[in-house]
Amino acid sequence: MLILDMASRYEKFKFPGKGYREYVYLKSAPATDSSTLQLEKTILYDLKDCQQIVECFGDGFSVENRKLVYNLLLEFAAGGTLVDLMKDSGDRIEEWDASKYTCMLLRGLSHMHQKGYVHCDLEPDNILVFLSKKKDGSLDYSLKIADFGSAKIISSDNLDYGRSQLKTLLGVARDDVATDIWSLGCIVAEMLVGKSYVMDLKKSCKDNEENCLEILPKFLSEDAKDFLRRCLTMNKKERWTSERLLHHPFITEFDEVNLN
Repeated sequence: MLILDMASRYEKFKFPGKGYREYVYLKSAPATDSSTLQLEKTILYDLKDCQQIVECFGDGFSVENRKLVYNLLLEFAAGGTLVDLMKDSGDRIEEWDASKYTCMLLRGLSHMHQKGYVHCDLEPDNILVFLSKKKDGSLDYSLKIADFGSAKIISSDNLDYGRSQLKTLLGVARDDVATDIWSLGCIVAEMLVGKSYVMDLKKSCKDNEENCLEILPKFLSEDAKDFLRRCLTMNKKERWTSERLLHHPFITEFDEVNLN
């Protein structure tokens, strides 16, 4: 078993006795510096009812090189991250598939936001890709949100004692869910048009929001462009919520076919 610092990637680990869960990802930290990782476990347990949030199987301590180590056991994503999926797809993903993946992310975000959490670090590196086989033998991909080390709790005056304590430990999200929606828009833009466009798009939105989407390729549908506009508006109060975005035509046009 390896000692990993908080910035390191997960390690694949043989987990005996799990049956159909033969492998898990092992995320570890020195016990003296494991408070963030232990808070991440608490959040994952609270979000366990959502298929679009990475699953946590448990945690525990071990002794490595005479030092106490804290370990978190998470789902093993054979497909890597969304970064890997985009590279395998030629740096951009077809709109049909991008809509499906966006719907998955929105379902995860909606569940998270309803539970009172803001991710605060949503990016392709923190989205895991899980593989399954279709009836025709081809691969199907499912995305799950991971890495909750930067998560915050949404401010509320109606928190029970446990959540009040968690709020103290995590801190309060200054911009509530708007931060996650902006990040989602950047991820969707990267899926649709490639990473090279994203920096120009973000700069364009800040410099001239009204015409910021004019730099997008013409092959994108109007629904896709409008979806990005709802996420990337500079006015945080005008950004759509994850729940509202689930009903946007960019999602609903594909949802029934893709997820049923």
